[in-house]
Amino acid sequence: MTEKQVAGAIRRAGARFSLKDRPAAVEYAVRFLAGFLLARARIFGSCAPFGAAFAGACVPGAAGALAALGAAAGYFSAGSFVWALKYVSAAVLIRAALRVFRATSLGARPWFPPLVVFSALGIVGFVYVSDAAWALTAAVHYAAETFLAAAATYFYAVALAPEAPEAAGKTRRRISLLILCCTLLMSAAAWRLFRVLSVGRTAALLIVLVCAWRGGAPLGAACGTAIGAAMDMASGSAPRFLLLYPLAALVSGLFARRGRLPFLLAFLMTNSVGALWTWEYAGGVSALYEAFAASVVFMALPEHVLAKAAALLPAPETRGAGEYRGYARERVDLTADAFESLYAAVHAAAGGDAADDDPASIFDAAAETVCKSCKCARRCWESGYAETFDVMNNVTPRLLRDGAVAPEDFPEPFAESCGKLPELVSVINAETRTYLTRRSFRARLTESRGAAYNQYADISAVLRSLSDDLGGGITPEPGLERRLQRWLRGAGAEASASVFRMRGGRLRAEIGGPGAAAVRAEPEYLDKLSAVLNVRLCTPEARNSPERLVLLEAEPLCADVGIASLRKSGQTVCGDKGVYFRTDSGLLCALLSDGMGTGEDAADVSGKTVGILERLLRAGVQPETALRILGDLMLLRNGSDTDCATVDLLCLDMFTGDTRVYKCGAAPSYIKKDSSVRRVSGTALPAGLAGGGRFDCTKFRLPPASFAVLVSDGIAGEGGDKWLASLLSAYTGRDPEALARSIVEAAKLRTGGADDMTVLAVRADERP
Repeated sequence: MTEKQVAGAIRRAGARFSLKDRPAAVEYAVRFLAGFLLARARIFGSCAPFGAAFAGACVPGAAGALAALGAAAGYFSAGSFVWALKYVSAAVLIRAALRVFRATSLGARPWFPPLVVFSALGIVGFVYVSDAAWALTAAVHYAAETFLAAAATYFYAVALAPEAPEAAGKTRRRISLLILCCTLLMSAAAWRLFRVLSVGRTAALLIVLVCAWRGGAPLGAACGTAIGAAMDMASGSAPRFLLLYPLAALVSGLFARRGRLPFLLAFLMTNSVGALWTWEYAGGVSALYEAFAASVVFMALPEHVLAKAAALLPAPETRGAGEYRGYARERVDLTADAFESLYAAVHAAAGGDAADDDPASIFDAAAETVCKSCKCARRCWESGYAETFDVMNNVTPRLLRDGAVAPEDFPEPFAESCGKLPELVSVINAETRTYLTRRSFRARLTESRGAAYNQYADISAVLRSLSDDLGGGITPEPGLERRLQRWLRGAGAEASASVFRMRGGRLRAEIGGPGAAAVRAEPEYLDKLSAVLNVRLCTPEARNSPERLVLLEAEPLCADVGIASLRKSGQTVCGDKGVYFRTDSGLLCALLSDGMGTGEDAADVSGKTVGILERLLRAGVQPETALRILGDLMLLRNGSDTDCATVDLLCLDMFTGDTRVYKCGAAPSYIKKDSSVRRVSGTALPAGLAGGGRFDCTKFRLPPASFAVLVSDGIAGEGGDKWLASLLSAYTGRDPEALARSIVEAAKLRTGGADDMTVLAVRADERP
């Protein structure tokens, strides 16, 4: 083999190692090193249970075998052969038992490895404690070492396992990681620089500093307590660090928001006072040097390194929200029930005054006035009652249709026999006018009452929707919320956070407090927060304030909207009104209204119509309920039959593309995809002319790269809309505003501006 061939083989082997075996090799090295370090950690002077516990916590396989080898190397390097043989023998028994039982159901139980470690170390240790004649100290150390080894095995196994999704599992894993860290530091506590500076205790102080800096006084004190206890166990001295570390973290944590320098000064001063207090114990000078060294390292750490370290800290839990939501939902449900009962009660009583609506009352009143004094009354209304009834019955349709009759509308025999026909006809016509007026008034009154009563049902529907949101409509995301809280802590932002999914599944996050402005000031903060929550985020329209930041999951679709309008010739304002907006649920609403007539009155009606609908839709009211509320409300305030307006509403779901077009007396709309054009029309009356909020609804899916065009009735005019369909079919641009302007200009040329004209064009596309 030539030199080139050898070099090529080496490069290929190196490439295979770096691409395939590097992750496993790193894991093996970490397991070996951890076993080595834990084996060197001693408690009670001569006990070292943590190396054997780590060997028992690793699952059977190469990683577990290397952990046991590392522990064996650590034991032999830390003490005499006889002392190390005890723990190496226990490690061999542990690995053998785990391998034998790994394929059984017993081996899969979480309590089995701690039991194996307890048994193995107990059996081997029994020999050693017997050689010591079961002296009290040796027996106590033997029992404590055995139980500590089993407990450490359990926590090590939790720390090495994949992170659990539930909150309880994450908390247990963080505690286990802290225990693993403490025992590793116990091993490093024996390493000294210049015979006075402990490497392990300096690293321990650095961890306490980070916890107090990012987690505040409570978390810093808790971490200081655990690490201080571990350092005291490693040193075998009186509980000195158990006092120093948590006290320094507690005091300095109060200055965590004042800057690094005040924070470190508080830490050093408190640690120095504690060191002077415990000066009589060995290592008083070392405590001062170690605190100073840890402070120097902490001061030199970049902010992004501290932020990454803070992301590992637990986030505060939010409690009680479910109970509060349940209470609020119950109250909302009771209110909805009350409005529903009220609607049922008034609706049942609404038809109680419809009496005296029979057309026969017209002829009864006429006979009472004219025929009572006629000498032929007995003949017409007694002996000839059947013939008279037929005559009156035959003229009733014409009477109700035209509102009046003439003498020649009666049969000739009846006209010749009746001596007061002209007077009878005059009274019949007068009574008919009264009857028709009364019937029209009653119909309008009934319709107005129905519109008023419908408001109770609509309010009940809105409250039911709110109750659904408080119940199952809103889904909390505690895992994402904790991740966001950890990121905020790492960024130094003093703010609260909540993350949940709204009805429909859209993710929503809210950041509140003084830190919200700091988050907004971060460069590319949306990209950073999107990475934290694993979803692309956007901000809603005009919803944020200096101390509140609202974030929503970005929709997969995007839309451009263009509006063009032209007032009628001779008018100062346009009577049409068009708006568009997005709701928090991801719904794009395009709304066009044409007030009856032209000028300021029409503009006032269409503006109020659009304003009412926009507020209802932005509040989360369903479009069908919002249109019913609008229709009933406008009917109640319409006193002259002119206070009405058309409604053309397009609702586009920006997540799915599902589209609904609602029409109340509006002109046809048009859907354009490439060169094909679809016409969408309806037959419902404008809002304000009919009760019950009647509307037409057309459902379809708006494909990407297509247009939806809403127009007022002034665009097509009286000449039809074939020209408009041709214009849309021929349009090849992508700008909806340019399309809207071209339609208005073409309509002006055709009609001369005889009416108000407004076009609202929407182009949907996939988000880049």
